[in-house]
Amino acid sequence: MRLTIYLVTFKLKTFKMKILITLFLTVVLVLSACKESEKPLIIHSNGIWEQLGYGKIFQIERDSVKIFDICEVGCNVFEHVPLRSQGKVESFSEDSLTLRKNMKTYKFIRLNALPSLCKKDKENFNSPVYNFEVLWNTINEQYSFFDIRKIDWSATYKKYKPQINEDVSELELYLIFEEMLNSLNDGHVSLSKPESLSDTLRLLNLLKKNKSSEKAKMGPFELGDLIFQYYCKEINKHNSGIVKWGMMKGDIAYLQINAMWLLAYYDLPQNLPLQEFYPLYGEEMDKRIAQREDEIKGADILMDTIISEIGNAKALVIDLRFNQGGKDEAALEFISHLVDKRLEIASKKARLGKGYTNHQVVFLDPKTPFFNKNVYVLTSGVTASAAELAVLATLPYNNFVRIGSNTEGIFSDGLDKTLPNGWDYKLSNEIYVDSEGRNYEGSGIPPDIDLNYPREKGAFLNLILNQIQSTGDEAIEKVFKLEIGN
Repeated sequence: MRLTIYLVTFKLKTFKMKILITLFLTVVLVLSACKESEKPLIIHSNGIWEQLGYGKIFQIERDSVKIFDICEVGCNVFEHVPLRSQGKVESFSEDSLTLRKNMKTYKFIRLNALPSLCKKDKENFNSPVYNFEVLWNTINEQYSFFDIRKIDWSATYKKYKPQINEDVSELELYLIFEEMLNSLNDGHVSLSKPESLSDTLRLLNLLKKNKSSEKAKMGPFELGDLIFQYYCKEINKHNSGIVKWGMMKGDIAYLQINAMWLLAYYDLPQNLPLQEFYPLYGEEMDKRIAQREDEIKGADILMDTIISEIGNAKALVIDLRFNQGGKDEAALEFISHLVDKRLEIASKKARLGKGYTNHQVVFLDPKTPFFNKNVYVLTSGVTASAAELAVLATLPYNNFVRIGSNTEGIFSDGLDKTLPNGWDYKLSNEIYVDSEGRNYEGSGIPPDIDLNYPREKGAFLNLILNQIQSTGDEAIEKVFKLEIGN
């Protein structure tokens, strides 16, 4: 410190030199005064993180992340991907991390090291017994609807465990697992078909004859076309008809949204049949790290176009009866162009041990241009997942009327998982409720005007087909009576 004081006594020849020396001495004094223990801690998101409510471990290194699926009895790699594919780092500290992916926020806590289960060698990863234990325990720890769906999962263990041994064939194991998951009767719980069994399983499905279900005479996509031919002189289409719109009598617009994905504006032929369009779209999807953003932007651009064309209509009918879901954010993008104020529409939480994570509140922000007249939303038991979130978003607003029947009742995102043997599956770990705290899981959202559609898909599709071939679609005819009196 004496040297520093001595330097200050020198006569300085220029004003600039005085400033430079003063800055230098300030730095020297600060550094001299600081002790090593007082240096600020450098915090970064690199390291091992446990995701709260999703049964996953993130190993983050710079811009990439290795993700592990973990449960009480096992841990295996799920995927290794760019970090930005999992969302944006919203905040982090020495012991906590938050990732935000569009409307969804995920919380993490830092771990000192990778859990020992995740360091386990892969000798038994193909063991039928080990995979059974991992599957059962993962569902037991992370599934959210045992009570609502009246499932005794412990009884499921006792039923299927005796059927599992190390000599069980791959096909036998798959059929057991499929039966276990089907017992949950949840549209967001499924087991993907492994490539090695695809041909065999396809043959088995062809041989199955479910005598209790009615076979549809026409698929939902073709039925949607038939409705347009019956009611609209001109049909506008996006992406091979995933979305269609046109004008009906009485100056009433009709918008049919058949999925909450396949919406992005890629450079693809628009007039292809859907079965030819879909593989090309899938190739484009695979090229993109954050493809969900493309879907959201696609829905936004599409609504700009639609409203510019139907904005002067007397009323709007949105048909979601054939829509089985897709991306939640894309679903909300459609509805955001039909409201004029920001409201809370829902909240969600995820299973965490014997409790749940904190609620995340979901708001709907209005977008321009918007349609500010009556909107009629058509629903059925086929209306599912992200399409149901769209219906849920209409509940706080008074310009919507819902017509049809209860939606399917599956709101949770499908939580993607991978078994140690590489088989992919999904489960429901999230609970959505509306702005009043009501939970529609299992029962679905009821309509304002109930047309008592059959819950079984084939019977419902045949009913709509019969109506179109005779007196007209009952739901659309109901709108005509409400709006124009006939």
